[in-house]
Formats: sequence, C-alpha cells, structure tokens
Amino acid sequence: MFLIAKIRNQWAHISNNSYNYNDNFTEMKHLRFLTAFLESEKSGGVVLMVCGVASLVASNSLWCEGYQNFWRVPVLSKPLAFWINDGLMTIFFLQVGLEIEREIYIGELKDFRKSLLPVIAAMGGMVVSSGQSSAIFF
Repeated sequence: MFLIAKIRNQWAHISNNSYNYNDNFTEMKHLRFLTAFLESEKSGGVVLMVCGVASLVASNSLWCEGYQNFWRVPVLSKPLAFWINDGLMTIFFLQVGLEIEREIYIGELKDFRKSLLPVIAAMGGMVVSSGQSSAIFF
C-alpha cells in the first residue's frame, strides 16, 4: 500500500498545472499503467508467473549452481529454502484459508449452487493427484 500511495503522490505532482502536459505524457502514462497494475487483482498472478519462469530458466541454465547455492544461503542458521517452505508457505496457506472462509460467508461461494463447481473441482484435484501417487508408488 505504501508503494501505491507513493505512486499516487508522484502522479499528483506530475499532473500539477505547473508542468507541461506534453513533456510529461510518457511519464504519466507509465505511472498510470503501474498504478493500475498494482491495484489490479491480476498483479499477484503475473508476478508469480514471471518469477516461476525466471526460476525455471535459472535452474536449467548455466547459472544452475549459483541458483542452487542461493537457496542454501544460511539465514539464522537455517537455509533460505527452509524459511520459504516452512515460514512463508504457512502464511500463504493461512491467507488462502481466510479468503475461502470469506468467500463462503459473504462472497461468491455463499450460494450452494455457485459453490458446487469449485468444491467438485477441488475434490477432483485431490482424487486425481492421490490416484497418480498411488499408481506410481504402489
């Protein structure tokens, strides 16, 4: 939120009447795009996809050893991968659970008919993945 407020302050400063609109049109256009992107619900998914692709490229390229060493960097006597897997993933799934709870009580999933498809899809995902694991390991 701080970043969005800072961009809005810059936007207000640029769009002030003391500036020539034509001189700052490109800068205003970039700030408008950045503000719209950061306020969008899609921004988190886009950033996640870009980081995922960057990780895949880094782990399968000449930089793979440096990439692996990056995840082994000790932070408070534990590797960075440990803190991501055990700490941040816990917070992530807590957030997901809270979002699902909110949707069930006051959101799109409040109506039983609307919630039926996501529930069936989630069950199907669990059944298919457990079936695949059973087929591989047994």
